Amino acid sequence: MKDKKAAKVLIQRAKLNPDLYSSADILYAKKIRKNLKNEEKGLVENQSE
Repeated sequence: MKDKKAAKVLIQRAKLNPDLYSSADILYAKKIRKNLKNEEKGLVENQSE
């Protein structure tokens, strides 16, 4: 499973079962997902130039 997909799954599971995951786990998953999204966006912008 890729990092982006793993973070997305963790966030979705945390929404359904908030008792299973700490707030730190959720914040970390969101941070990972955002960083990967920004990296992909940067790569796309660099390729178009």
